[in-house]
Amino acid sequence: MKRTYKNVLLIMLFTATLVYAENSNKLKAEIKQKENNLIIKISKDNEVVDKIKIPRDNEIIYKIKPGDTLSAIALRYGKSIKKLAKDNNIKNIDLIISGKTLIIK
Repeated sequence: MKRTYKNVLLIMLFTATLVYAENSNKLKAEIKQKENNLIIKISKDNEVVDKIKIPRDNEIIYKIKPGDTLSAIALRYGKSIKKLAKDNNIKNIDLIISGKTLIIK
């Protein structure tokens, strides 16, 4: 997998968060490489609560969860709402559907 500055920063931030979470006995995380993708799974009580896939072309596939907003997702990944909406053919930025996926470029 090609290491980019963005991926390295994401992994460092994720690792720091996991160290805190695991030390507080709340979460467990697993980072794997599968088919040149980086797969990050976060579990609580042996149940996967979040999964992030970072493909080799540096796009992130994000699964929308209940309560998510496009603005919060954009902020989390350092993107503009307009770009996120355009990249995912979202016509109404106030309406995203839980369970659907977003491509974050």
